[in-house]
Amino acid sequence: MVRSAGLANALRSVGRLRAAGVELLAGTDAAHLGAPGLAHGASLHDELRLLEAGGLTPLEALASPARGPLRPHRPRLDRARRRGGLGAGGR
Repeated sequence: MVRSAGLANALRSVGRLRAAGVELLAGTDAAHLGAPGLAHGASLHDELRLLEAGGLTPLEALASPARGPLRPHRPRLDRARRRGGLGAGGR
């Protein structure tokens, strides 16, 4: 993995944000912008490794792509758990 001054700064920022309690969300959405070397899926794996390099634990990095986007759905998921699960068309 090539390290540049910009990457070093980004990794320090990840560590500082984590220490401040900021919830970080992993995701690689720049491939549609023509960023070279980004492929959905494979690039996410690289991003998870970078989040670890920035100070997240492996579990925090692994949870980061899903934790935030699910938050708006938590009330629905909690209701579904109480009722025994989500079925087709469950609300």
